Amino acid sequence: MRNFKTNKKVKITLILFFNITFLLSGYFNWPIQFSINAFSILVILHFLKNDNLYYKLLLLISPVLYCILTIIDKNYHTIPISISPFLFLFIHEFLFKKIKNNWFLFIVFFLTSLLCYVFMLWWLDYYFNKDNYQLINSKLPYFETISSNNLSNELFSKNDTIKVIDCWTTNCGNCIIGFSKYSEIQDIYTNKKVKFYTLNFPIRRDSIIRTKKILSENYDRGNNLFAKDINSIDLLKITAVPLYIIVKNGEILYFGNTNVEQKLFQIDLCDKIDKLLN
Repeated sequence: MRNFKTNKKVKITLILFFNITFLLSGYFNWPIQFSINAFSILVILHFLKNDNLYYKLLLLISPVLYCILTIIDKNYHTIPISISPFLFLFIHEFLFKKIKNNWFLFIVFFLTSLLCYVFMLWWLDYYFNKDNYQLINSKLPYFETISSNNLSNELFSKNDTIKVIDCWTTNCGNCIIGFSKYSEIQDIYTNKKVKFYTLNFPIRRDSIIRTKKILSENYDRGNNLFAKDINSIDLLKITAVPLYIIVKNGEILYFGNTNVEQKLFQIDLCDKIDKLLN
């Protein structure tokens, strides 16, 4: 172990590994990304614990870049991912550095990464839904939309039909991937008093032709609405998509952000619909 720690090439390899892993972990959803980075930096810091602080600070290259991009893009919901390496470096210097039992340390590392996963779920749920909660049990605000088959009047009409709205934008990959699952859910309620819609919010350089083309390639339903103005998002207090809204009797009853946990999307949405039907 002594040679392993004093080998300069190994140190540089570990540092490069973490910085590359930190950036590539964005392939996973945010809670998993947070956990992977927390676990990997704690393990690597353990191997570097007897080294100068200089080596450990090199681990923060990617987190610093990520933090800058987060602030520039205003993706404040991912701030915990960028600041966690700073936090764990501080904790390591004053706590883990003094612990010699390797098995105990790895158990602590594992539990820490698990807690990070749970914390990130809580944080995302709070961040995405804190403003939406203010609209629960309030009237669905009116905004102009483009649609076919008189869908706009149908959406804003007050009746006891349950209306599910899938909100999306053309630059949201998860929104487009989620269309197939959303389509499957609709097949479950074909004979129920439930109506499903997609609602697109236009972004810069969008055109209705391009938006409809993306829909035609990924979604084969005719229940599509297109907001005329991006400011409609402000009326609905939407901070991120994909997001679905459940409306009944003209009132908003539920917001659900599918970015929090994609795998739970169908279970969660179907559970809410079933409760309203019963």
